[in-house]
Amino acid sequence: MLTIILIILYTSGFVLMFLTLLLLDDERTTFLNSMIKLAGIIFWPFVLIWYLLESAGVFRKFSKSASPDAPVEHDSWL
Repeated sequence: MLTIILIILYTSGFVLMFLTLLLLDDERTTFLNSMIKLAGIIFWPFVLIWYLLESAGVFRKFSKSASPDAPVEHDSWL
C-alpha cells in the first residue's frame, strides 16, 4: 500500500514540477517561482530514496520486530 502511495506521489510531483516549469518559466521569474523549483529539486529525490528503501524491504524488518510475539532477531551489523 505504501508503495502505491509513493509511486503516486512521485509521479504527481514530476507532473507538477513539469507544469510549474512550463507555466511559470518566463522573463518575470519571481521569488515564489524560484522556491517552487527549489522545493521540487530538493524534495523528490528523497521520495525516490524512500521508495527504493521501502521496495527493498528495509522498513519491513522494523515493523516485523515491533510485534511482542515476534522472536528477537540479532543482526550481524549490530
